[in-house]
Amino acid sequence: MTSRTGYLTMKQQVTFHSPECVCMHEAGHALTALSVGATVVEMELYREQQKNYGRTRVDRTKVQACNIALGGFAAEYLLYKLGRLVKKDGVSPTESEFIDYAYRNASDDFDLFWEHFKELSDLEKLEMSQREMDKKFIEYAVSHAKKMSIKLVERLADELLVAGTLSKQDIDRIAALKQ
Repeated sequence: MTSRTGYLTMKQQVTFHSPECVCMHEAGHALTALSVGATVVEMELYREQQKNYGRTRVDRTKVQACNIALGGFAAEYLLYKLGRLVKKDGVSPTESEFIDYAYRNASDDFDLFWEHFKELSDLEKLEMSQREMDKKFIEYAVSHAKKMSIKLVERLADELLVAGTLSKQDIDRIAALKQ
């Protein structure tokens, strides 16, 4: 079984801040949520003139929330490592440019991750420098990316790009497809 679009939109390069990049980011959250046993209720893509953005609603615990917060960055990291993520000028970003972009793009995720991580561990967030926190978030996200299937991320992102909204049933159907 294939997606409605045959994955044509996601086989190409993906530009920073594009609807395709937003969909990949949200697919990363959704697939991470499913991998930790959370329930993905809905995914939405908002195409705005100033900035495209997405939202993935998930029923989850605090432990699950820590992992889910890493999923968007992880999906973008996969694109970057495959050489498919490009800046608006069509040029591949340097590692520093990617980290700067992805970190700013995932700032809400970063805050959510550390909010729950602090509650769940003995580690005091405030005892770490901002640089140490950034590095740790990236390390955790990269470890998630290594477990992620780019094909499955693409399938889910492709469907979101076309439909604009995916229900729980849509998400579960796509996630159940053989890779």
